[in-house]
Amino acid sequence: MLRNRWVGWGVLLLGCLIMLSCAGRGATPDPEAEARQRELDRKMAAVHKARAEEERRIEAARRRAEEVEAARQAALQRKEELRIQRFLNDAIYFKTGSARLSPQATALLERKAAWLEEHAGVAVVVEGHCDDRGGRLYNLRLGHLRAGRVKSFLVRQGIDSGRLAVVSYGKERPVDRGRNAEAKAKNRRVHLVIDR
Repeated sequence: MLRNRWVGWGVLLLGCLIMLSCAGRGATPDPEAEARQRELDRKMAAVHKARAEEERRIEAARRRAEEVEAARQAALQRKEELRIQRFLNDAIYFKTGSARLSPQATALLERKAAWLEEHAGVAVVVEGHCDDRGGRLYNLRLGHLRAGRVKSFLVRQGIDSGRLAVVSYGKERPVDRGRNAEAKAKNRRVHLVIDR
């Protein structure tokens, strides 16, 4: 009998526990709490969307900045290449039988000296050339004298003489093989070549 009593109390206690646990489940939801939760979820989604959009804008701005910088660097490279070509292509011209620098030649050499100052690691070969008048030895000496004058001018402009090598080709390397005065004038020159 005592045993039955304990079993009865156990069953009663178990039933109470089951009822209490089921009571919480059947409670009606709080509409205000659900509305607040939905509003909070909506705001969090908006924050995440805004953050993702801001990250996309930052990435796009970074890419645009890289493109602009790449274009700027390419433009600077092209400008420098043009300056190098101008440095290499602009020859210093002389009158027949002369090694005297004209005002045009000194203006050009001042620009070349400025370029050489900016490019301190560049060494240059100063090539002296002549037209086909006169003998071979005469033109070699005249070409050497012209190249030496150009080198002296550049040294006076502050260029280290160790960066300037002088060579004379006399009449051996004409740029224009014509026989007229215009062709001969093109061949009376000093040409600066970057020593690579």
